[in-house]
Amino acid sequence: MTDAFINVLSISCILILFLILCESRYSVKKTWIIGISTYMVCSAAYLFGLSLGMFPALSSALFLTIPSFFLCGSIAKYRDFRYIFTFCTVDIFGTIILGISNILNAIYDLSEVFMLLWTAILFAAAFYVIYRIHNTYKEIQRALKKGWGGLALLSIFFYLMLYLTIGYPAPLVQRLEYAPVVLAYFALILAVYAVLFQFIKNMRKNYEFHQNEQLLKIQLELKNSQLKEQELYHKLAYIDPLTQLFNRAALGDEEKSIIRNPWNYLPFCCVLLDLNNLKYVNDTFGHMSGDEIICGLAGVLIKCFSSDGKTYRIGGDEFLVTLPRVSAEKLPIHIQKIKDGISAYNKNHKLPISAAMGTAVLYPTDTNDIPQDAFQRLYHEADDSMYRDKQKQKKQSDFYF
Repeated sequence: MTDAFINVLSISCILILFLILCESRYSVKKTWIIGISTYMVCSAAYLFGLSLGMFPALSSALFLTIPSFFLCGSIAKYRDFRYIFTFCTVDIFGTIILGISNILNAIYDLSEVFMLLWTAILFAAAFYVIYRIHNTYKEIQRALKKGWGGLALLSIFFYLMLYLTIGYPAPLVQRLEYAPVVLAYFALILAVYAVLFQFIKNMRKNYEFHQNEQLLKIQLELKNSQLKEQELYHKLAYIDPLTQLFNRAALGDEEKSIIRNPWNYLPFCCVLLDLNNLKYVNDTFGHMSGDEIICGLAGVLIKCFSSDGKTYRIGGDEFLVTLPRVSAEKLPIHIQKIKDGISAYNKNHKLPISAAMGTAVLYPTDTNDIPQDAFQRLYHEADDSMYRDKQKQKKQSDFYF
């Protein structure tokens, strides 16, 4: 009768161990209601089997293991190999504990109180181990959905071998000479499970590494997308869409840079250009032809100042070239570069470019401060110079129409 009581008590411990390890699909309250119901049904069925004269091992298999497998399955959130492995593992631990207790009882003829105490100590040790790993194990169940099939088959194999070792061809208490072998088999199973747990943890680490790698890849793609988006915003904000030159907003940023650190820029020269007869081209040949001339002059300026200056389109037919750290004495060289570029362009195009040019220079001062109206005066001076050049071209009939 003591063995039956211990078995009934053990099924409650095994069920609690299962509930600790298993991810439930229900609330805590409903889970425990189903668990207690499972315990009562399985215990009653087990005792009923014993009353019919069944061997304890057969009664345990038929009325404890099989019913509890299906009833506990109603609790489990993951009804797949994760559940099978968890159920078999907990049952294996319980079977090993009962097997050790029965072997010691058969050898030393322990008292009922000591048997209960010893079994309780072993289950307490199992509770301690399971409680230490249960959070990690649940996280592994959530993270890993594959790879449990082989583990489940191994746990089923261990489970069947335990029953055969303990109960076949006769109960182990009737063949105690095999007790050392059975205890060694218990130790082997526990060692294998220790290795399996490390293996599962490594699987989780590999999974997390793969997930982190995928996350890093997504973050890099997102970063590249954000950079491209920033480049697009920058282009929309600072680049003229027709000519791909900088616009007035970009010119304002350059002015701010010069004000912050003038000695990196001064003397600061600028060349202001204005296309001749653009309205005539638009009215006579259409705006596409006018755009062609605008883009043509932009291309000339880009070639001339790709390395030593910046080029801006500041109006419909107005362009500005800025040349930091260029003195007035060197300005004629840059003006000639523009004229040569325009001449080269005109040789290869039916609609030639004609432009008036004006220059101005912002010189270093004795202080680090640049007057607030310095750039306004600079561009006004360049505009006056360009106007004089335009008037000069008119007098010389340098227009091409």
